[in-house]
Amino acid sequence: MAKHREIAIKIRNLIITYHKSGGLMLWGSMAWEGCGELEFIEGIMTKEGYLHILDTKLFQCANKLNFGTEFIFQQDRDSKHTAKVVQEWFSSNGIEVLEWPAQSPDLNLIRYL
Repeated sequence: MAKHREIAIKIRNLIITYHKSGGLMLWGSMAWEGCGELEFIEGIMTKEGYLHILDTKLFQCANKLNFGTEFIFQQDRDSKHTAKVVQEWFSSNGIEVLEWPAQSPDLNLIRYL
């Protein structure tokens, strides 16, 4: 009986996380002023593809939403977002990136749109 209780205690203390795969992938932006455009992603997103979207869409969306070049950018901790080349891009473009705590899907504002 003690072994079953030990297993039950271990199971009760587990933190469950969910990782989705497949489906439709989009990049989008939003601010207090409204939503920017959506960019449909074909295939698997890479850090190079992410850089391309940042280069071609980010400032365009910032202009559309009328908040100029000074803003704080939010993204999760996906490996393509935290890649050194991506971090260097943000730094060279003078964009502050909000720190994102690990395992914090509740901070994802896009869920509430």
